[in-house]
Amino acid sequence: MRWGNLRRTSPFSAWYGSERGRPVDRHYIDGFMAAHRADYTGNRVMEVKNPHYSTLYGAPAELTIVDIDADNPDLTLHADLNKVGSLPPQAYDCAIVTQVLQYVDPQAALANLWQSLAPGGVLLLTVPALARLDPHDRDSDLRRWTPAGLHAELTAAGLPGDDVRGHGNVLAAVCALQGLTVEDVTVAELDVVNLDFPLTVSARAVKPS
Repeated sequence: MRWGNLRRTSPFSAWYGSERGRPVDRHYIDGFMAAHRADYTGNRVMEVKNPHYSTLYGAPAELTIVDIDADNPDLTLHADLNKVGSLPPQAYDCAIVTQVLQYVDPQAALANLWQSLAPGGVLLLTVPALARLDPHDRDSDLRRWTPAGLHAELTAAGLPGDDVRGHGNVLAAVCALQGLTVEDVTVAELDVVNLDFPLTVSARAVKPS
């Protein structure tokens, strides 16, 4: 075994690699959101915290940015996802919730999001399977999910869990832990799927019409 500069007890980056390039988990989240852009283009869309994906790949007819932080400059609806009913009922055709569920009560948040979707509406969700603790707020970073775990979480909340997928492989996992980036490896390497080493888990759940 030749460790080279990987034999270290601290990562190359303490910030997911974001100051060096694009964090590897974003390769999978970006791909998932781009693949489902039809779900939020031309529709009434809710996205948590900022309009990153709703405007990067789509063009919503109406866009609501939800956050518990009242000082968020992108905010259009101040709401706590943990409080069922804090989101308006049947108001959205698509809810974009990327890397959020680990900070909230997942059952309460899923129930709240689900009731906010109109019939036929779509929840686009990603969660971490493997990730460092949030350097901004370690105490609020509560959970990680395997694909089977996210399926169980959705099912327990009464949501369909048939479209849950793991993304990543052992190289992607090492990159994420070390704070290495997409630019440090190749897209071909990241696109190799190893079901034993998910880095990110995605789910697409459609509310019955």
